[in-house]
Amino acid sequence: MTRKATALLALFLLSMTVIGCSFGTGANETGKKWIALIEKHKAALEEGKFDAADFKTEATPIAEELKKKRDPDQKKVLMTEKVLEDFKRVSKEFETLLAQKGTPEQQQAYLDVLDIWIASDTPADNAPANGE
Repeated sequence: MTRKATALLALFLLSMTVIGCSFGTGANETGKKWIALIEKHKAALEEGKFDAADFKTEATPIAEELKKKRDPDQKKVLMTEKVLEDFKRVSKEFETLLAQKGTPEQQQAYLDVLDIWIASDTPADNAPANGE
């Protein structure tokens, strides 16, 4: 291989690595946004101050980001194990509390937001509380 071809190949591999890291980091950051949002609204729900309309307003842009970051083949958002673990934990806690204390309108607001990024024939492997 010529020096120029080697340099071009190295540049290509470096750019692919950066693109891959950006995708993973972006999914982690979006996952962390979801975690923070759910923690905030879980506290509001515990205090009897959960507002379904406010939740949808805040959650919809994050759900749209999650949708964009879904792997089309695996039908899930790729995050690191730690972020995914926290993501599932807070989502499951929120869903449990919502089932106990939430109104049908509040429960529907949550489901509407989930439908934005999970919408597929088969639920995503890392959908909140999916199978756990």
